[in-house]
Amino acid sequence: WSSLKIRFISWKNLQKVELTEEIADTIEEIEVMVSAMASSSYSVQIRDDLEDFTSVIVDARDTLADIIQNQDSLQQLIQIFSSSSVKLELKKFHNMLRRVSLEWDDLLHSVKQSTSGGGVSQMDHLTTAVFQNKFSHIQNSLEILNKGVTKYLSTRRLSFPRFFFLHDNELVSVLEHALQMHVFFGIH
Repeated sequence: WSSLKIRFISWKNLQKVELTEEIADTIEEIEVMVSAMASSSYSVQIRDDLEDFTSVIVDARDTLADIIQNQDSLQQLIQIFSSSSVKLELKKFHNMLRRVSLEWDDLLHSVKQSTSGGGVSQMDHLTTAVFQNKFSHIQNSLEILNKGVTKYLSTRRLSFPRFFFLHDNELVSVLEHALQMHVFFGIH
């Protein structure tokens, strides 16, 4: 358990967790082993410890799944906010996204550094209260950002019904092109 290492990759200056099949398989194997140990009649004296460890395993597994889901959401938001038109229209949300990106990097850096200096394992670090509180804050911020972008894109779709057939990224591209045309022709 303590030897499991989470692999980190970089995407546009953003740290991401790469959930490898090896980690997923190892977590599943550990869950099976602990369950088998807990069901043994010889484990009566350590059954409470096994239940506690099972809870840590489940929490770490679920947190990793949530990290993957939220980093995909963060990545999509970064792509949407790479458009000048979205940045102009949603300045408050753009600033919030920059702050969330920094918090995300700090959070993942804390996981990466958790094993240095005799600290807890990366997997145990995922279940600490400090990590969970920071992660929960980031999740809430991402939810607010997603709602803001969805509302903005919905208003744009209402202004021109054919936009309903476009994916969010395609719509952002159209809006970006329209902004560039306005700037090129000096239209205000």
